[in-house]
Amino acid sequence: MKMPLPIVLIISLFTIQSCEKDLVAPSPPDTYRILFQLSGSFKGEPVSDLFTVSEFGGDLERITDADISSRNMRWSEDGAFIYHYEFDSVRGGIYRRNNDGTNPVNLTQRLFGIDLDPIHFSVSRDGKKIAFLNVPDLFVFHADSIEQVTDGETGVSRPIWSPVDDNLLAFTAVNSLGVTALLMVDLTNGITKELTPEQMNLSGYFVWSPDGSCISFTDKNHKHIYILDIATLSIREFTSSEVTDWKPNWSPDGRKIVFVRYFDVDHIELIVKGVDDDVERILLSTDVILEEPGWAPHGESIAFRWGEFPRSLYLINQDGSSVRKITSQDASDREFNYVWSPVPIP
Repeated sequence: MKMPLPIVLIISLFTIQSCEKDLVAPSPPDTYRILFQLSGSFKGEPVSDLFTVSEFGGDLERITDADISSRNMRWSEDGAFIYHYEFDSVRGGIYRRNNDGTNPVNLTQRLFGIDLDPIHFSVSRDGKKIAFLNVPDLFVFHADSIEQVTDGETGVSRPIWSPVDDNLLAFTAVNSLGVTALLMVDLTNGITKELTPEQMNLSGYFVWSPDGSCISFTDKNHKHIYILDIATLSIREFTSSEVTDWKPNWSPDGRKIVFVRYFDVDHIELIVKGVDDDVERILLSTDVILEEPGWAPHGESIAFRWGEFPRSLYLINQDGSSVRKITSQDASDREFNYVWSPVPIP
């Protein structure tokens, strides 16, 4: 698929049942922090806002105000800013704030007549481009222009920039066979190409490798995880279990992938596997919902959401030891859509 980009100047190692624990020890001066959305209550007050918490837990900081609904957030590459979608009962926009929540700026305020999708947006590594959906199409906003990436494709969703190239944008869409395909547009020449075979049906979730050379994803038909080489478009099967493997996430050095193996509602495992070997290590086996694993940037621990509703954020060491809840007891209801800071935050 090729199309030009018109510019519109409109401006276990063990089984866990109940051995979780809360950590409230003071954090060192500079620690990695986790940005997450809390929908429920905070110190008895109803909220639907963004918070950050230290990887050591207990140091909860509120980022957005209770009068708005904030979701789907990102850090800037240097950790200085937070990007998020915000809705104020009239219209939504994509905002940038300092990492302590101050100085909010509506980056998309000039896009009158554009109905931004609150979930599917992505900020490029350099912070200069924002990919977003104005259903049904995908657009890129930068400077004083908008570039239209798709034109009438069905089911366009989940735009994600390359971690190393600010001109490469991957996304999913429904192809001519009616299955969800992985596509990539190169903004230097406006060419969009389909990366996955026509018959392969993605679950919709995919993630770039840290060096931008590969993308891992789950096939909806076979429930396996695959790795796609961007340069050659070769695809190899990473897992081949008889049950569902999903939500892969790369280690910072690109040598391992953590994922969730779902047997049934009473048997779920958190697993780490080397990219270049067949050795799987079960970090945790549980009989309650576990989802969204994500490596810490230093590679020593993995965050995940865990528990019956409401689910909370937990950390586990990369060797499967020391499971701990990191969000404060002052917060209740559900915590979700989290993302690690890319660098330690003072």
